Amino acid sequence: MSQARLNYSGIWYVLECLEYQAKIKLPCKDGVKTFWPYCNKQLGPILVGGGGVDAEKDEFPHMTLLMYGKKLIRSFFGCGGSLISEKYVLTAGHCSATSRGVPVSFAIFGLLHFEEMHRSPKENVRGIQKIIKHPEFKPPSTYHDIALLELDKEVVFSPSIRPACLQVEDDFEHRAYASGWGLLGYRQQNADILQNIPLWRVADEVCSAKYMTHRTFINGLDNDTQICYGDDGIVRDTCPGDSGGPLHIINENVFCTHLILGVTSFGKYRCGEVGTPGVYTKVPHYVPWIESVVWP
Repeated sequence: MSQARLNYSGIWYVLECLEYQAKIKLPCKDGVKTFWPYCNKQLGPILVGGGGVDAEKDEFPHMTLLMYGKKLIRSFFGCGGSLISEKYVLTAGHCSATSRGVPVSFAIFGLLHFEEMHRSPKENVRGIQKIIKHPEFKPPSTYHDIALLELDKEVVFSPSIRPACLQVEDDFEHRAYASGWGLLGYRQQNADILQNIPLWRVADEVCSAKYMTHRTFINGLDNDTQICYGDDGIVRDTCPGDSGGPLHIINENVFCTHLILGVTSFGKYRCGEVGTPGVYTKVPHYVPWIESVVWP
């Protein structure tokens, strides 16, 4: 990648996102372009209840459900991801394979209900052609927990399936949102409907105190590549199955898209406890690497 690309990454990437957005042909009704529900949904205050709330159809068109197994009909769910181009999905490094070594095999797009994953239309399913883990990701270590999945065939963008943009500056919102079909709580079942989980940024020093160093986290929290988001005094957390999914906000620079701040990485064994934030891989740190793979 050229030095100019690195120096002007932010400007270049906004233009790239604008190009993607221009490819989306929103439907018309009575001769007028329809924006609802594709673009008018705003992530407003969510201050009641516990955990996440049910997402609406097409609210998060970049959301990807990842499956493991040789044949789709017999494959099983394991992680989430985010569509970022016609042929690449962004996810966590540890989502590249299960703990037993079964590699990620399929990506499903445009899904809302978990139970419909095996009945998804063929045009919404892609095989994984290549798994590209970050070169510094060395499991079981939790550092540099990020990966790219190259699809076997390009995705055709539509109002229901379209990419998100990437945060390029190391400037994080006080409140962001995570999405996924993971467990609804410790030892609970997977969410039947895609969940939208409001989360608040947790100071690095506070998060560091929550996570003691151990063999997979030998240096403690790396402030350059990891960030913590957690609850506001009510149970709000990502759980197993949410890994690889996005930590995102509404994109203010590119209409009708989301902006990915982080990738869901790991948390406490007992997820969903007040005062125990989750750890997310900082996307801005990895934009040069992502660009070198997806847009060389």
